[in-house]
Amino acid sequence: MSETKGSAAEVFDTLDAFNIRMICYGASPHNLCFLLDEDEAKQAVKALHEELFE
Repeated sequence: MSETKGSAAEVFDTLDAFNIRMICYGASPHNLCFLLDEDEAKQAVKALHEELFE
């Protein structure tokens, strides 16, 4: 992610509608971790998948 310009913006724009309680970046250059309410988790994963892979 640190080598691809705009990828973080794409992720954060996709998750704008969700109440993100915590963000973790740094375990590897390829992942972001988010903490959000359980009832929103499936919707957030689906939104990210649609935006990034479809």
